[in-house]
Formats: sequence, structure tokens, C-alpha cells
Amino acid sequence: MAADEIRDITGRMRQNSLEERHTRIQDGSRRRVRVLPADKLRKTAEETKRNVTDAAAFLVQVPRPMSWLKMQDLLYLAQAWHLVWDGELLFPDPIVATEDGISIPRLHDLLAGKFEVTRFDLRMGRDSRLSESARRTLSGMVKFYGDRSHYRLSEMFLTEEPWLRAREAAPDFIIDPAILHRHYRSKQ
Repeated sequence: MAADEIRDITGRMRQNSLEERHTRIQDGSRRRVRVLPADKLRKTAEETKRNVTDAAAFLVQVPRPMSWLKMQDLLYLAQAWHLVWDGELLFPDPIVATEDGISIPRLHDLLAGKFEVTRFDLRMGRDSRLSESARRTLSGMVKFYGDRSHYRLSEMFLTEEPWLRAREAAPDFIIDPAILHRHYRSKQ
């Protein structure tokens, strides 16, 4: 046999095995119930490298001005939807339920009082650490929720289960990622 014939046969065999594998996976996914495993809610080695400032550094590239309060709101929503869509944390930093809405302590300490957050304010954040999926999630949050004010977004959070449950869990008021995932998954 010629080398070209061998490559052709090998290529067809590889394609057939990929198609068979895809069919098996699709058949199995119809029978499976998808549940977010607890290990997805814990920090992995890669997540300890990535943090909320990396996601904020991506958001600051949005052409419209954004306050530090609205940035935290969008990151909260991105964390929730990334858990639902990808089954993993967007960033490992805790989110706290405050009286008026939510707060991400690392960003709060860094940006408190900034009416307009700039790239200079987030120079330690590296958006290059984000996966393509994380970038799509953040872009989606800006497209869907970007026109809403911080106050309108906060009003929405104050009535939702993750915020209410965290406020009951005094003294730290940290929003549980499992509750956040379950609540937003029910909105799909």
C-alpha cells in the first residue's frame, strides 16, 4: 500500500471512532441528570492563580463608564451564570451579602468610592488568565445587564434566595456558591 492510502484509511478510522464516541456521549447525556459536583465549588490550583481582579480587568475594557458598585453587581451575576453554564467558579473570591446588595471584599478594598473604574485602577488584574468561556460569560453580562443601574440590580438581588440565605447566616454573610448555582439554574 502507498503512504497516501494508509493515511486515508487511518483518517477514516479516526473519523469513524470520533463519530461513534460523539454518539455514545450524546446518548448517555440524555439519561444523565446534571448535578454540580461539590468539588467544582472548591478552589483548584488554577483558580488560586485567577481572581476577581482578573475578571474586573476584562470588564473595565467595556467602552461605557462603570462604577465600582456596578462592576461588583456584574461580577456577581457573571459568577452565578458561569456556575450554571460551565459548572465552575468564575473566580474563587467570596461574595458578601450587605444590607444594600452585594460586595466582593477584594474589589471593595481596592476600588471603594471610584465613580468610574479605569484600567489603571485594575493594573494588577490580568484578563489573559481568563478562559474563553469566562470571557463569553462576562461579555454576556454586559450585554444583558449593562444598561441597568447599580440600584436596579441591587433591588433584584435583595429579593433573591442567595442574598436572603446569606443574610440569615450571620456574622459573615457570605453567599454560598451552591445556593447561587441552584437559584440561577432554576431561572433557565
